[in-house]
Amino acid sequence: MLSPNGLIARHLQHYESRPQQVAMAAAVRKAFADREHLIVEAGTGVGKSFAYLLPAIERVTQHKERIVISTRTIALQEQLMHKDIPFLQDNLPVTFSVELVKGRNNYLGLRRLQRASQRQQQLFANKRARHELWRIEDWAARTADGSLADLDPQPPWDIWDSVRSEHDNCMGRRCKHYEQCFFQRARRRVHNAQILIVNHAIFFSDLALRARGAAILPDYTGVVLDEAHSIENVAGDHFGISLSERQIDHLLNTLHHEKTRKGVLSGCGLQQLVTDVTDVRRTAEVFFDRLAEWRFLHGRPNGRLTEPPPVENDVSTVLRGLAIKLRGARPQVQNEEDRRELGSHIERAEALAGQFDGIFAMEREDWVYWLELAGKGRRRITMNARPIDVSEILKPALFDRLDSVVLTSATLTTRENGGFKYIRGRLGFDEGAELRLGSPFDHAAQMTVCVEAALPAPNNGDDFIPAVSAAIEEHVQSADGGTLVLFTSYNMLNRCATEMAPFFAENEIELLVQGGELSRSAMLDRFRGELPSVIFGTDSFWEGVDVPGQALTTVIIVRLPFAVPDRPEVEARIE
Repeated sequence: MLSPNGLIARHLQHYESRPQQVAMAAAVRKAFADREHLIVEAGTGVGKSFAYLLPAIERVTQHKERIVISTRTIALQEQLMHKDIPFLQDNLPVTFSVELVKGRNNYLGLRRLQRASQRQQQLFANKRARHELWRIEDWAARTADGSLADLDPQPPWDIWDSVRSEHDNCMGRRCKHYEQCFFQRARRRVHNAQILIVNHAIFFSDLALRARGAAILPDYTGVVLDEAHSIENVAGDHFGISLSERQIDHLLNTLHHEKTRKGVLSGCGLQQLVTDVTDVRRTAEVFFDRLAEWRFLHGRPNGRLTEPPPVENDVSTVLRGLAIKLRGARPQVQNEEDRRELGSHIERAEALAGQFDGIFAMEREDWVYWLELAGKGRRRITMNARPIDVSEILKPALFDRLDSVVLTSATLTTRENGGFKYIRGRLGFDEGAELRLGSPFDHAAQMTVCVEAALPAPNNGDDFIPAVSAAIEEHVQSADGGTLVLFTSYNMLNRCATEMAPFFAENEIELLVQGGELSRSAMLDRFRGELPSVIFGTDSFWEGVDVPGQALTTVIIVRLPFAVPDRPEVEARIE
């Protein structure tokens, strides 16, 4: 398949057989066949996706197994779903099915949309919100996918929250929309697919649910975790707890919004409970104000907690009290759909109360706890709890449960003689093969690295922004466009974009700025075109971007992205 005159070479223009790719494919194939785990570091340009897709396809077609492939970034998912997998489906002498798995909240709920339309006067206070609802109705009539990614531009979150599919608000086969339901149709495809493409968030959410006897994904025998260097952080997020004042506000505003006097209670005819919602809101506001004040006056600079803060947690009590009253009033609601809608909010209130108790008790010595303040004026606060060491969770939940787990990334080892020891220990990867492959690119001959040593410090924005903009101009001019500029924050990105707008206009170079009107994939399509262009990107542009040929000649990293050593979770790991 991967030889110089093999099947791939005969159908893929500019294909080059790479020994590193062949070695990785052979190692992945052996891991699947021998029911063992494998960790592979494969440098840029190896072609990791083909190296694990081909063994996965062989496994599902010849041995009737199911394989999951998980990535961190949307970029890599798009490359797999829109480029690599369609190519292999068109050219391999076997037939196999692949499905991209999205979280349930990404799908439109037809019954909830119908209910929102019928109750729009009670649920939505202004014409803007109702216009968004009408736009979703129009889209629902023509979309084949029914997922949020297919709706452009995407609606405000509070509108989507009123119409999205929900687990605890689903009638299953008793729903008249069951056969047409976008989520149920996607679920049927997922259960029939041989290869599932997921992101790390869904994969680790599924692992967390399996520990409690539930699941998102159908059973599978093996998994490939690409971009595996990010697993520790993603797993910590999904096995941990994050609880914000906004979550409480969202629940209460959905039940009854004080300003608009709209919400679920008025739609269900339960106006007598408005006072109870108001009481919970007042209690929560006082609690969070006291917590923010203590954090500001007495907390550690990084917000980390070593013992529970001396602020009484009365929010759990009032949330549970509200849930009890809602449950007691539920039989008064005549409409079954309204009862289900109310039931989902009861479960949310009970879940939030439990999370409050879990964070405030601080019973887990192997977890790290911290408070974050954000915003100006009345500051918003978020309470966080994470396991410090995810290896004790991942070993039984992942490595002991599955036949084969393949971890791969361009960056997994620590140094020449350190090997995989560090990453193995952090993830609980005790047993399994390892393989380290360099890049097939001759970086020393093919590229030049420039370090701008004379720039001001990045935290001195008034001096840094003009200086870095001038440096970017110089490199863009020498590259004639074709430049990807990577930032670590949207603030710095936008300030540089404003500073440099006249330069790009004068030189007739298109500036594509992340966070504007164009989606990420649309930006890349424009960038790959014939016109000279430059991308200013952050976050998702750091990894998984594939722009072959001359379209991309220069990458500028404005500021190196190091983990801040006093971030609570980083500090706790170091200790």
